Amino acid sequence: MTKFITATSKTVGTIFSHRHLISQLALRNIQMQYRGSYLGVLWTLLTPLMMLGIYSFVFGYVFGGSFNNETPLEHALGIFVGLAIHNFFAETIVITPTIVESNATFVKKVVFPLETLIIARLMASLLTLAIKSILILIAALILGKTLSWNYLGVIAFLPIIFMTATGVGMLFSSIGVFIKDLGNASQFMSMALLFGSAIFYPMDKIPTGAWAFLKFNPLIYMVDGARNVVIWNRPIALENYYTPAIVGLAIFMTGNFVFQKLRPSFSDYL
Repeated sequence: MTKFITATSKTVGTIFSHRHLISQLALRNIQMQYRGSYLGVLWTLLTPLMMLGIYSFVFGYVFGGSFNNETPLEHALGIFVGLAIHNFFAETIVITPTIVESNATFVKKVVFPLETLIIARLMASLLTLAIKSILILIAALILGKTLSWNYLGVIAFLPIIFMTATGVGMLFSSIGVFIKDLGNASQFMSMALLFGSAIFYPMDKIPTGAWAFLKFNPLIYMVDGARNVVIWNRPIALENYYTPAIVGLAIFMTGNFVFQKLRPSFSDYL
């Protein structure tokens, strides 16, 4: 346990001391993502806006689903809330298995802090999440919802989301160096996470047998808590915080420990 704590504190210190480098790498990631397109970074706004329109039509009107007797548009908004959180993790799962290999030149530099590559990638994804969150607020206001202090509870999820995604990113990026198939398997993992995070159905509809496994999925609690605030203005239950926080911390410490252990061998496989 001491080794986990030591490795974690060292990584947190490295991230903080290289925060300016991280901001530069994150900006580079955003620019590369939209390089060559006519609309550029504007796609960061247009993509979630189009997604909101599609899900409003498909799930709000075509399927006529419901979480708890809400209107079709509210149901679509509830789904979009879950997708916003899931997409942040999905990008982490899909992109990080090849992130070390894609930056092989940095790996061969002994003094380069490789952790910053993962954090910078997450910062770029965080921009998309922030834009989606603004669209959710606007949509909620259009639907007649009122802002309350409960929305601050949703913001409190951000450190948990980022910590968990960082752990996943460090774990996948380190294993991906040695197991190339992880990049292909990540697509399936992302899809499994989508349907296992109570995005299209309410949390209380999960069967007991499935809950024995899904209760360790931190996204379920965060999706449920955020959706309750946006649609029904309900305060977030304490369980929706401490369960994902504990699981997220465990994922972060484990991912970081594996990353630091495997890191000396990266250059031998690139």
